[in-house]
Amino acid sequence: MVIEFLPFALVVFTLVGAFIMPFFAHWFPRGCIPLTLGVLGLDFFMAITLLLGVKSRGPTGYYIGGWVAPWGIEVRGDGIASIMVLLISFIMFWTVVYGMGSIKKELPGNREGWYCALLLLISAGMMGLVISGDLFNMYVMIEVVSLSSVALVLAKGGREVLPAALKYLLLATIGSGFILFGIGFTYILTGHLNIGFAAAELMVSGGDYPYLSWVALTFLVIGLAVKGGLFPLHFWLPDAHSTAASTSSAILSGLVVKVYAVVVMRLFFQLYSSEMLLATDLDRILLVMSVAAILAGSLFALIQKDLKRLLAYSTVAQIGYIFLGLSVFSIMGLEGAIFHIIAHALMKSMLFLSAGTLISRAGSRMIESLRGIGRVMPYTAGIFALGAFSMIGFPLLAGFISKYLLALAGWDSGNYLVLPLMVLSGLLNAAYYLPVIKVLFWSEVKGPQTREEGEISGSIALGALAISLIILGVIPEVGRDFIQFAASWLWG
Repeated sequence: MVIEFLPFALVVFTLVGAFIMPFFAHWFPRGCIPLTLGVLGLDFFMAITLLLGVKSRGPTGYYIGGWVAPWGIEVRGDGIASIMVLLISFIMFWTVVYGMGSIKKELPGNREGWYCALLLLISAGMMGLVISGDLFNMYVMIEVVSLSSVALVLAKGGREVLPAALKYLLLATIGSGFILFGIGFTYILTGHLNIGFAAAELMVSGGDYPYLSWVALTFLVIGLAVKGGLFPLHFWLPDAHSTAASTSSAILSGLVVKVYAVVVMRLFFQLYSSEMLLATDLDRILLVMSVAAILAGSLFALIQKDLKRLLAYSTVAQIGYIFLGLSVFSIMGLEGAIFHIIAHALMKSMLFLSAGTLISRAGSRMIESLRGIGRVMPYTAGIFALGAFSMIGFPLLAGFISKYLLALAGWDSGNYLVLPLMVLSGLLNAAYYLPVIKVLFWSEVKGPQTREEGEISGSIALGALAISLIILGVIPEVGRDFIQFAASWLWG
């Protein structure tokens, strides 16, 4: 059936686009961005078809080369995979639309074609990662995403980028080593790399070797926490996300850190059983790390004078929300975590892209240099304010819905700490976002006061992301039906 082949087709089609992009860069450079948009646009329509097909017919599996599991490589089109490939293609498409006017300005030399190749390569890696049903294939895609991410940081060039990219590369390598050790221990314990077969074997042999199971899980969780920037393993994130080009920052913060959270979900609820996880007190460990991430990320953001570093530290806090949903260990907690993945992808993409336009106009990333710029760029600054209000948790915006679901999940599970934590985190978000909005709109304008927005392509992209954010906030049922399906399937 076509639906079964779609997950594999999405990755292969995007990889082919990445591989032919250098030829376009050399022979037809003006066609690089149109080709990238064409590939991502077709990815988006295939992802919609996959999501609707999975919702109506249930999860599907495809075995590459016709070799069935456990010997063959399995790719899965299930609830969480179909949601994520749709989110990845949607965010990537509009980020490239925005980049039509900014890529040439932010990247030195004639790097547009090579940058587009990186965009398609990281898209293929992220989609391949979320559809993988095989641990080693998952590891390969993790490396594709990691190396592409470092290259996206480096693409901007400049002295401040080099140490940020080097720190990112070193910590990503450490994270990869932990993940590879975890996969190795899992293989020793189960004799399988296919997640389904390994899970079945763990149900039988995991109780006989509890310490080996715990060691394998520990290596996997630490490695993915490093990759995903979970506090206190986030050291690389603020520098990498703040020094990269605006389009790179939006992708790294909006999507890349999220796919690692999805891998954690797969390992927790498809490879290991809830009983095994709770026996290791992993729920309490994740709860402590999540609360620390939310509070520390917010407090670090509170003292930033650089707008992009403020947004980067905000991402550290938002990752805490996702892992907080996982720590609840319930279907509703999973639903809140998945909803926040989607909401934060939209919010942070909007914030980084709109901030890029404002910074380009002001010529500086310092918040003080943006005084009054909202009066001369009301549309772009308004989009930034909308994203900030959603991050704070204003009603009728997607950020409010995800926080509400997380608070409700905590209350239903008897974890009454979650509700006051959501209130406190909202106040902290307001404490560092509202002063920025005040600087944008209620400060004396520096420089020329003539109204002039960014490129029309950038305005269109920001508008599309903003509309999506509002729709999810006003009519959350549009996405919740699919999210509930994904959460229920993950829970088993």
